[in-house]
Amino acid sequence: MAASRPLGIRQNRDPCPGLSADRKGRQASGPGARNALLTGQKSCPSLRFLQELHPHNRHDGPMDSSLSILFQDHHLVAVNKPARLPVASDHSGDQTLLERVRIWNAERQESGKKGYCVPIHFLDRPVSGLVLFGLSSKSAARLNEMFRKRQLNKIYVAVVEGRPAQARGRLEHYLTKDKSTNLTRISNPKDPEAKRSLLDYEVIATQGHRSWIRVQPETGRSHQIRVQLTSLGTPIVGDGKYGSSLNWEGRIALHAFSLHLKHPVGGKPLILEAPLPDYWTEIWPEPWPLQEMRTYDE
Repeated sequence: MAASRPLGIRQNRDPCPGLSADRKGRQASGPGARNALLTGQKSCPSLRFLQELHPHNRHDGPMDSSLSILFQDHHLVAVNKPARLPVASDHSGDQTLLERVRIWNAERQESGKKGYCVPIHFLDRPVSGLVLFGLSSKSAARLNEMFRKRQLNKIYVAVVEGRPAQARGRLEHYLTKDKSTNLTRISNPKDPEAKRSLLDYEVIATQGHRSWIRVQPETGRSHQIRVQLTSLGTPIVGDGKYGSSLNWEGRIALHAFSLHLKHPVGGKPLILEAPLPDYWTEIWPEPWPLQEMRTYDE
C-alpha cells in the first residue's frame, strides 16, 4: 500500500494522491473515474477537481463562491464544505452551501430549468468536509433511507486537546439540545427529550498536547461528536463552545473525511473522500496520518 500523504486542496494537480505510479497508470478514464472508488472498477478513489462558480474568488471562507466537487453523476453530488459556511440558511442570512450547489446544478440544466437539489445530511457551520446532495427525488429518498437505517459508514477526523485515557473506545450517551442556547448536553437516559448517541473513536497519533482521532459515529445527533469527545476531557481544537482553549476564527478541527455507501441507483459500493483544508497545518504539521484513517482497501 502506498505511503500516506496529505490530501489538501493544493494537491488537486495530482489526480490520484496516495497511489503509486503503476496504480495510477491502471486507473480508468472518463466520468466513472471521478473521485470515488466503485468496487469492480479501476477508478481512482482520491481523484479531485475544483470547479469554480466565480473564478476571481478562489479562497475558502464565508464569502467565497467556489465549489469543490468530489463526485457527481445524474443522481447525486458530493461536495467538500468549507468551515464557516452553513449548509442551509440560518439566522445570519449568510450565503449557504445549498445555494452554491443549486446555482451549479441550475447551470447544468436546459434553459429555464433549475433542477432538483436537496441536502441529504448536514454539518455544523464550523465543521468542514463531505456533504451529499440528492439530484433527483428518487435518489434523495433512497439516500435519506440509508442514513435513517444507518446503512453507511461515516469517518471524521478530529484533532483534540489532550489525549483520551483509552486509545480507542465506544461512547454511548443520551443527548439533549437547548435550542435557545444552541448547546447540546449529556442527559439522563430517562429524559424523554434525550436521544441515544453512539460513536467509535481511535487515537491515530499524538503530537505534543494534541491527538489526531478517527471518529466513526453510528448516530447523527446535533453536536454529537463535539460533546462526546469533550466528555473524555479532550475538546476539539477551536471548539470554544465545548471547552477548547483556542479561538480558531470560527473553525473547529473536525472534518467529515469519508463516506462509504451503496450508490442509490444500481447499488455499487461507493467510497468518497474529502481532502482536509490546507489551514490544518496551523494545528498539525504535515505529513498528516491520512492512510491510517482509512478502514477500507484502496
